[in-house]
Amino acid sequence: MKKFFIIIAITAFTLQLYSQLVSRSNETNIGVFHNYSTGLFFYKAGQHPVNIYSQAKGDSIIAVIQDDTIQEIWSSIVVVSRGDSRFYGHVENNGCIHQLSGWINYEDCGVYLLPSPRFPEEAEDRVIKLYEQPDSVACSSTILSGEIVDMEVKILDYSRMGRLQWVKVNCPLKSGKTIIGWTTRYCGDIYGCYGI
Repeated sequence: MKKFFIIIAITAFTLQLYSQLVSRSNETNIGVFHNYSTGLFFYKAGQHPVNIYSQAKGDSIIAVIQDDTIQEIWSSIVVVSRGDSRFYGHVENNGCIHQLSGWINYEDCGVYLLPSPRFPEEAEDRVIKLYEQPDSVACSSTILSGEIVDMEVKILDYSRMGRLQWVKVNCPLKSGKTIIGWTTRYCGDIYGCYGI
């Protein structure tokens, strides 16, 4: 119980520092990044706790978060930078944590894939394109949304190119095959981004 109160105190202090930094500079990379970010969420939110680390490498945990499916307390993550296996980001949720910054393992984050906005309207016939690299040059896979096991996918990597934010995703298919590739067509809303 004592550990829990220490984590809350550290979180409150972090929140105060972060809000001061953001309010002082709307033109910093962090501020601009936040304006264009579609965000991420915890993959399979609520099913397991997620560690937030103090560094890009190592085992120093500053907080442990578990979303609450019953109370509908969900976290969102705004990525600021990336390491070899973790993102540095700001975590917000509609529960007790309003702002917390730290390093999060890639595999703990997820997004919903967004199919092409083109017709036909039928969900199972809409196209998802994944690319070999975080650019729109080499399309490696074109998948129909009806072939995918779940539109919620795990993140493997992240890259920002100007205003475009690319995620590398692991996309299991109903056939048993797994497709891996990069996309900018994703949404970080835990409710599934319906209608986008």
